[in-house]
Amino acid sequence: RVRLDPPVDGLGPDAGEISRTQFRAAFARGTAPVKARLLDQDSIAGIGNLLADQILWQAKIHPARPVGELTRADIDRLFRAARRSVESSVANGGVHTLPILSFRKDDAHCPRCGAPMMRGKVAGRTTWWCSREQVLPGMAGSSCQTTRAEGIEATVLVPDVQSAVREGGCTPEE
Repeated sequence: RVRLDPPVDGLGPDAGEISRTQFRAAFARGTAPVKARLLDQDSIAGIGNLLADQILWQAKIHPARPVGELTRADIDRLFRAARRSVESSVANGGVHTLPILSFRKDDAHCPRCGAPMMRGKVAGRTTWWCSREQVLPGMAGSSCQTTRAEGIEATVLVPDVQSAVREGGCTPEE
C-alpha cells in the first residue's frame, strides 16, 4: 500500500538515524518477510526497493525470510548493512549509485561469489538476491517455495531454479 502523503507522525525512525535498539525492535517479531519489513515506512522510514535489495545482499539475508526467524546476529548484521547502504547512497548522490544495482538483471552473477542472481517478488516488489549467499535456512538444494505471511505472498527461488523452471516447479517473474 502506497501513501503519497503519509502522516509524518506515523512514520518510523529515519533509516539514516535509527539506533541499533530501535532497529532491533522493528525486527523483533512477526511473520512478514524481512524485505517487507524493510519497506514498511511505519517501521523504518526511508528504505525503498533498491535500497532494501542492497541491504539484504550486504547482510547475506534472503528477502523472504520471516523476521521472526532472524537471530540477534542476523538483525545486527542487517543493521550494519542498512547503515552502510544509507551512508553510501547519501554520500554518492542516491540509491542509483549502490553497487548491487548493476547486478539486478537477467544472467547477472553475484559480484561477491559469482553465483547466479535470482529474481522474484517479495512484498509485491521485484526482488534480486544471490542464489548462494542468500538462501533461506533449510532450503538449500530445494527448487522453490511459495510462502504467505501477514498477507504477503513470496515465491522463493533457490540455487537450482533453472532445473525447477524446466520441470515446471515454479517460474521466475516475467
